[in-house]
Amino acid sequence: MMRGAFRACLALATQTHIPISHGRPLIAPALVLALASCATPLDVRPGTSYREVLSRFGPPSAEYKLGGPQAIARLEYDAGRYAPGTVMIDVDGEGRVISVRQALTREHLDRVQVGKDTRETVLREYGRPAQVQRFAMSPDLETWNYPYLLAGEWHQLMSFYFDPQGVLRRTEDGPDPEYIVSK
Repeated sequence: MMRGAFRACLALATQTHIPISHGRPLIAPALVLALASCATPLDVRPGTSYREVLSRFGPPSAEYKLGGPQAIARLEYDAGRYAPGTVMIDVDGEGRVISVRQALTREHLDRVQVGKDTRETVLREYGRPAQVQRFAMSPDLETWNYPYLLAGEWHQLMSFYFDPQGVLRRTEDGPDPEYIVSK
């Protein structure tokens, strides 16, 4: 239930186009109140306890062990396919949040390194892909697709191609086909 509420709030919070009718926005007062009460994992502040995060947002979509000198765990909260966004929350050994970030931004996606990154490093940095597929023209490559918003408005799709050993071999970035309108 909590994850569904989070996804609904994040979907509303990231909506950039407001329907207009006769020159006026179509926003019901109830919607405005609902948005005002929405909290997303992006609202979590450093120092917040792990337990408080879980009580506010429920269990994460995934949890990754980091083993670094500061952060030992990363919590993934994804908003789902049609509200592109994955929030990563890093927690230290004392169970306190040390950082919160939106994982699916152009700047962060551009940090991936072909030939060096693997399925595991991509999963830990960007979370679970929205879609995994294989193509007949490249049957040896597994493709992971990540939808994201460019400049908060343009629906894009970043694709990562992995070889059978799990090493990243290619990336592609372009308009998300789900949002291409044909006439």
